[in-house]
Amino acid sequence: MMKIQFSLALFAVAAQAKCSEQMKAKFQGAAAAFGWDKIQDVHEMEFRMGVFSDNQHTVDNLNKKNKGVSFAMNGSGNLTDEEFARMQGAKPDLEARAANNGNGNGRNLSHEKRALLADPQYNINWVDEGVMTPVKNQSYCGSCWAFAASSVMEGMEAIQNGHEPVRQSEQEAVDCVDKAYGCKGGWMNYYWDWTKDNGGAQSNEAYPYEKKTLECRNQENKVAIATSASRGLVEGVDAMIEQLQHGPLSAAVSAGNSCWRYYESGVLSSEHECPTSIDHGVVIVGVHNPVNDATSDDQDVLFRKCTMASRDEKRAKQCEGEGESLEPNRNGI
Repeated sequence: MMKIQFSLALFAVAAQAKCSEQMKAKFQGAAAAFGWDKIQDVHEMEFRMGVFSDNQHTVDNLNKKNKGVSFAMNGSGNLTDEEFARMQGAKPDLEARAANNGNGNGRNLSHEKRALLADPQYNINWVDEGVMTPVKNQSYCGSCWAFAASSVMEGMEAIQNGHEPVRQSEQEAVDCVDKAYGCKGGWMNYYWDWTKDNGGAQSNEAYPYEKKTLECRNQENKVAIATSASRGLVEGVDAMIEQLQHGPLSAAVSAGNSCWRYYESGVLSSEHECPTSIDHGVVIVGVHNPVNDATSDDQDVLFRKCTMASRDEKRAKQCEGEGESLEPNRNGI
């Protein structure tokens, strides 16, 4: 205990040395906005100030070297890179990927498909259609895979049965899917397969989210509100856009990095040289193809829904509304 406190004290001294008054003011504003000011330990708060200073420099450097994209500080700004990376919980199902026949033809759409998508009916946003639940908060549990899987099921259930979306229990997935690792990661297919074999999924009201891995419970006489809406795997934007006409999709993306972490607006693409190792599950809820938009650079924009901290309102709005072009390595529906 003494050793830990001494280490924090050393960090605190280093943090004070490198934080200017201007940076301290920025940190205090961010702490109030994102709830970090609730930290009681003085040494911990000073350590977090040093982390924030490093992260702010990262944001500034990203904005300097990337044109057409803007980056900004957000609710993850008091976390180290290692702490943020632990929040990403997508662990690819390599067996399923090997068995996939590779539907789709990569990132580039054919001329015929682009012409087809010029029809306004192919532009869709399932949030606007009223079949998606609001943006959720996975907190510091690496349960993105459970949130991505359940959000697809919620949307498909609402579409198929014509009712308001009902939030499913991500906690049931975290606790009960034995092929996954709870808060240490999993894969969307694991949950879908589990619901097929175990009588469906319960509601969040019946089995509330607790942000940690617990014992599987509430399985006797449970009332299922949904069964698996999985329809297999697709690869490539072409196949994704076609399948989006039927409902939301889950996607695996590379998120445990500074590009994704501090993204604010614009279109991220391969030219920005961001990492590509997938580690996070999200939901694609729509597509806009600006074929007839004179101001467009002719890139398809996929709208995503993700799991952001509720205090981070600006990021939450981005997740549910304005989108960016995504180039996921693998996509499941």
